[in-house]
Amino acid sequence: MSRNADRSPFSCQRVSPHPQSRRGFLAHSAGGLGLLGLSTLLGQQGVLAGDDRVSGALLPHHPPRAKAVIQLFMLGGASQLDTFDYKPEVIRRHGETVPFTITGGTVGSPGPLLKSPWNWKQHGQCGRWVTDALPYLSQHVDDMAFLMAMHTPTSEHSAGQTMQVSGSLTPAFPTVGAWVSYALGSGGQNLPEYVALPDPRGLPWTGKVAWTNGFLPAAHQASMFTPNAPTPSPDLFPAARAQFVSRESSQAGLDLLTELNQKHREVDATDSRLEARIASYELAARMQLSIPSLLDLSTETAQTQELYGMH
Repeated sequence: MSRNADRSPFSCQRVSPHPQSRRGFLAHSAGGLGLLGLSTLLGQQGVLAGDDRVSGALLPHHPPRAKAVIQLFMLGGASQLDTFDYKPEVIRRHGETVPFTITGGTVGSPGPLLKSPWNWKQHGQCGRWVTDALPYLSQHVDDMAFLMAMHTPTSEHSAGQTMQVSGSLTPAFPTVGAWVSYALGSGGQNLPEYVALPDPRGLPWTGKVAWTNGFLPAAHQASMFTPNAPTPSPDLFPAARAQFVSRESSQAGLDLLTELNQKHREVDATDSRLEARIASYELAARMQLSIPSLLDLSTETAQTQELYGMH
């Protein structure tokens, strides 16, 4: 080994002839860990040098690839046997009775096998089988991903819905939107991280549990919007009959509520629900200014309205 071997960029650094004292080691370690924590807090607040994020936006410690996630869960949608799941054996054995038992809350015995009333055909370069019930969607199969391995250990609708939105039959687990909120954080200050748009005809069978935060902090519970309602965000503005409510009286009420919440937080600082409620009130005050213009679809161009089928 040559004398200059220790100058290689791959060689280990030489050990100092003067070992560091325990007190110095702990001082350096504490300072390093403290600075790591401080940089994380400053990064979340958007005040790091050279940080161009929105001030106050809660973002994760790593840059996420995705900006947003949209999940369409169409409760009671078309059967997979009538859309994408081609099963030639079912077609061949149409009308036969197969002896098997249905479990998981369903009462009754199975009837004969029933093939799809639609005709099947392969589409795209991937050769995906699609029925002619979806003539337009079948033109885009090469841009879609099909996960054909999903199953659930129950045939009971409410439990199956809970399984769909959270991955668990138990309704105490976080839903997918809560996990996305937890992973991506908030990209702004004036809108909630997680928004639920329920069917205009009513809530799903499991109610608001369909977008619960589960065991994650309460800040990751979804905010429910009803776009076709006179007030899309419930309780964001005072009722029309409450003429006595003014901006000044609302602010006075919020100030009193903040004082009471602060006193309660001093008693029990471990309950995340109070922190989330305080943050939700602060967010609601900002939403009062941003939501009306955000949900005003009349400002969209005629072309955009036509693309979305608004007429």
